[in-house]
Amino acid sequence: MALRLLFLITFLLSSLVASAQESLSKVAKISVLTCSEGPELHAAFGHSAIHVYDPGKGIDEVYNYGTFDFGAPNFYLNFIKGKLDYFLSVTDYQTFSAYYAYVGREVVRQTLNLNQEQKEEMYRLLVENEWPENRYYRYDFLKENCATKIPDLLEQSLGESFKMSTVYDGQNLTYRSTLHEHLPLYSWNRFGIDIMLGSRVDQTLTTSALVYLPNYLRSILKTSTAETQSLVRNSRIEIAKKLPEVTSTFWTSPRLILIVLVLYALLSLWMGNSKGVFNLVDHMLLLLAGVAGLLLTFLNFFSEHYATVYNFSIFWANPLLLAAAVLKSKTLFQSVCLFSLLFILVGLLGIQYISIEMVLASVLVITLSLKQTQKL
Repeated sequence: MALRLLFLITFLLSSLVASAQESLSKVAKISVLTCSEGPELHAAFGHSAIHVYDPGKGIDEVYNYGTFDFGAPNFYLNFIKGKLDYFLSVTDYQTFSAYYAYVGREVVRQTLNLNQEQKEEMYRLLVENEWPENRYYRYDFLKENCATKIPDLLEQSLGESFKMSTVYDGQNLTYRSTLHEHLPLYSWNRFGIDIMLGSRVDQTLTTSALVYLPNYLRSILKTSTAETQSLVRNSRIEIAKKLPEVTSTFWTSPRLILIVLVLYALLSLWMGNSKGVFNLVDHMLLLLAGVAGLLLTFLNFFSEHYATVYNFSIFWANPLLLAAAVLKSKTLFQSVCLFSLLFILVGLLGIQYISIEMVLASVLVITLSLKQTQKL
């Protein structure tokens, strides 16, 4: 009897929840919104959202899977550990569009070519995903983000009728190469991201993996189909871009700084200058590389981030430098020299991409380590 009562209560509650969700009218439209890049690092790769518009039912909602809380406990630590949760939030379109118009970021609308049943199912899933017990998900920049959630939703809503485009198959694109498209050549952000990303991001990708970037998602949706018809009915620029392009120059770049530092290290090694200010600068640079090595050690072995493991940058940004400085160990400094040379070899063999800046950083560590061995 108790089981029957429990079943009845569950059934009634489910019916009430289902009836509480307002169905869409025949004039409803569902669109994917693609927002251009912003000046902040977290916005440098654009943004994707879903707009449900139904004037017949007074629905005008934007579903955003890219919401995070800076004020959450241990926000930065959880981000580094790969244990940061993002969540799905809902806002009205007026608020959403006003923000992007204010900051000058372009918004492109792609209206989806869906029948009534498909629209109803997608809307049902969106409403259900926004429930407090469902809205949170474990964020991963390459695997689980605001853009990747949209193809997942399409697959759930449309089933086998959804056929994702393969337009980028065979084009030898990688996570790193597509990230570089959004980062100026001489920027510090590009240098820092290259250091932190491991060899996994240098593997060739299929089209389905490229949906992690909003611009690629927009292009892929354009050539995808639903029930043999084009998935996108029409596309238009909703908000024009007014934000100026982010630029960087060689004269303020990490490349120039590293060239100067390498020249300094080679010249001081040749002249035998290892006292006073020279000694202080040498130690500061080696300690900086050692501290970077501690971060890479954590990202390599203790983080859940897909992109940061198997990272051979730890060979030159090496935590052994800290032990070598404290213990004044000639053997440890020589070991770091060897590891740094191996890093360059790894790049030459194509195991992991290494930039000019990373080669320069390796040469700098080798030269400064050799200076230390001469003193010991």
